[in-house]
Amino acid sequence: LFAYGGLGDIERAAQCFDKAGDTHTAERLRQRLHGRGPHARNAAEATSTVPLARAQSEQERGLARLALYGGSMGTIDQVIALKSPLTGVIVEKNLNPGQEVRPDQMLAGLPQYGAPLFVITDPTRLWVLLDASEADLCHLKPSLPMVIRSQASPEASHPGRLEVVSDSFDPATRMLRVRGSVENADRTLRAEMLVTAEIEVPVSTPRSVTSRAVFLKGDKHYVYVEEGQGRFRRREVKVGPEVAGKLPIIEGLDAGQRVVTGGALLIEQVATDSAGT
Repeated sequence: LFAYGGLGDIERAAQCFDKAGDTHTAERLRQRLHGRGPHARNAAEATSTVPLARAQSEQERGLARLALYGGSMGTIDQVIALKSPLTGVIVEKNLNPGQEVRPDQMLAGLPQYGAPLFVITDPTRLWVLLDASEADLCHLKPSLPMVIRSQASPEASHPGRLEVVSDSFDPATRMLRVRGSVENADRTLRAEMLVTAEIEVPVSTPRSVTSRAVFLKGDKHYVYVEEGQGRFRRREVKVGPEVAGKLPIIEGLDAGQRVVTGGALLIEQVATDSAGT
């Protein structure tokens, strides 16, 4: 929200109108002096011609400037209405009565000067910030539909949609921050409220292997794939959360491939020792 610092121009325009009133008074005086002889007429011409022209010029300039602001002679006041380009409600105000606001204050670089005068939001549509675990990463994609519920009204559900999945995890919590938007037409949700989200993930049937076939090295998961009689190759895979002793393979295995289900760590140790020698 921006405020245009044109109040001084409007005040000067008002002064022009006051001068215009004095001009009409001087004009009437000049007309009366014209009938009282040549000396009075010359004095009236000398004292009123220049101020009259100046006042008329200032009046015209003031009217033109006032018209730029959408005003007229009947709308001159000390109050200027600020119209927001956004539709919503004011949730934050950084302005006090009598405080001066100038465009050059933004150049000062101070936090109190750089803050917006007003913060306006639309409470009928809100952002939702969620924390997801590493196991959820393989399921989260932008545009997935979701349902939001709050403890304040657990029976009510609010439809929303996932919009942004962060590229990095929080090093302190090891959680992934994702963002979505939710419809709040009844305005039962409030800013900073704690909510839970149910994200609708497309149903799929990924290949699953026993958890003993997968081992972790560094921060990556691997399996050993059989390539022939007595020959195996290590392959990196992406896995989902473990269910009943099995790990779904999201990526890294082709249909029909055979993996080592027991002794994968032993094969890895032998391969590492062979590479070292």
